Amino acid sequence: MILLGLPILGQAQFSNKQERIKEIVQLINQKDAAGLSNLMNENSRLGDFPYPGNNVRFLDAVLFQYPTISEYKIQSENLIGNQNDSIVLSAKYSNGKTTYPSIVFDKNGKIIQLNIIKQPENWDAEKAYQSVWERSKIESTNAISMIRLNGLIYLSAILNGINGYFMLDSGAPFIILNKRFADSSGTTAIKMELRGVGGKSPQPIKSVKNQLIIGNLHLDNLDLPAMNMESNSTWEDSTFFGLIGQAFLNNYASEFDFKNNKLVLHSLEAYSNYHEKKMKDSISFKMVRHIPIIRTIINNQSFNFGLDCGANANVVNNSFVDNIGAQFEFDNKDVAINEVAQTQQKNQTGYIKKMQIGNKILLPQYSVVSDASLGYGLNSKNNEVSGLLGIPFLEQFHFIINYKSKNIQILK
Repeated sequence: MILLGLPILGQAQFSNKQERIKEIVQLINQKDAAGLSNLMNENSRLGDFPYPGNNVRFLDAVLFQYPTISEYKIQSENLIGNQNDSIVLSAKYSNGKTTYPSIVFDKNGKIIQLNIIKQPENWDAEKAYQSVWERSKIESTNAISMIRLNGLIYLSAILNGINGYFMLDSGAPFIILNKRFADSSGTTAIKMELRGVGGKSPQPIKSVKNQLIIGNLHLDNLDLPAMNMESNSTWEDSTFFGLIGQAFLNNYASEFDFKNNKLVLHSLEAYSNYHEKKMKDSISFKMVRHIPIIRTIINNQSFNFGLDCGANANVVNNSFVDNIGAQFEFDNKDVAINEVAQTQQKNQTGYIKKMQIGNKILLPQYSVVSDASLGYGLNSKNNEVSGLLGIPFLEQFHFIINYKSKNIQILK
C-alpha cells in the first residue's frame, strides 16, 4: 500500500534534528534562558507549568536549578497528530541521576513543549531539619558569639567548607539559604510560601546535602530552602549565607546575653533551673506558627505582639495606632523596612511611651508604623496581633527563651 502526502512515523518534520537537540542541551548547560527562548514557539509550554515556556525570566529561574547534562542519547521519537515531533532523551546529569526529558517540536523545528521539569514537590523543611538535627551529636551547651551590626544579630558559620555569616532571624521559620550558595547541580523546585513583613517572599528551591557548622553543632546532609536575597551591604556578597530561623532555636533553651554578645544554646535534656536563683521575672507566651506572642498593656488596653530577633525596629500595625492613643508619639520621620527580598518605603516612626509586660513598666519603645502585612497569619482577626517587638525591645534584657515550655526567663 502506498499513501501519498502523509508524513512517515518517526521522521522529524525539520532538518538538522540532531544539531537542534545538541544546541538545546548546550543552552540548558550554559543556563542561557534568552538563547533557549529564541528556539521556542510563542505558545510553548515548560513541563506542566501553565506559564509560557518562552518567558525568559521564568526560564532563567528554571535553568538555575537544573543540573548540567553530562551525556545524552535519543531514547524514542514519535509524531503527535501528524504535525509535531516528540523526542525523548535519556540524559545523565552531573549529579549522577538519569532521567528522560522530552522535547516536542512543531513542523518548523520550534519547541512547543519542553518537559525538563515538573510542578514543585511538597516538602517540609522543618521536618527535614529536625531529622538531621536528631542524628547529630548535641553538646549540653553551645556558646556562640553574636556579631551586632546595624541593629541585627549575625552568627559566624561554615557552610560546605566556606567561612561566612548568617543573620539570626526568629521571624523566619527555619534556616534559609541565600540562593547564591545553592549548588545548582543539587536543587529541586518546591512548593513553599514564605512571608515576612510586607508579604510574600520569592519562591524558594531546595538545596540538598549541605554541611553546616555553627559553634559546636555539626549538621551533615542537610537539605535547606534557598531563595534570592537582596545584596547585604554589611558583608561582602561572598560571605552572607542567609537566615538562621526559629527551627534552629526550637530544640534549645536559648540564652540571649546582649551585654556580652553571647548566644548560649542549652540542650533541653541538660538544661535545669540552674538560672532559677538568677531569675528576675518570667513571661509566658503562645505560639502562632513559629512566632511567640506576648501580651502587653498600653493605654490600659491589652495588645498582642510577636517577638522577632530579626527586626532591628519594633513594628506597630497602623490599624492599632489609634487604639494606643496618647501613648504613641510620632517623631515625624520616615524610614524604610528592609526585608530580605524587598523594601517597604515611607513608614512613619515614633515611640510607644509606656508599655507594661507583666509587672514590668518598660522604657519608651522606638517603633515603626506600617500598614504592611506581618505575614504568617499574624494579622488575622483570630490572632489580633498588633505588631512585632524586635531587637530594641529584646536587648533590654538578659533572658532565656524556651519554645517547648512557651516561657521566657528574665535574668537579673
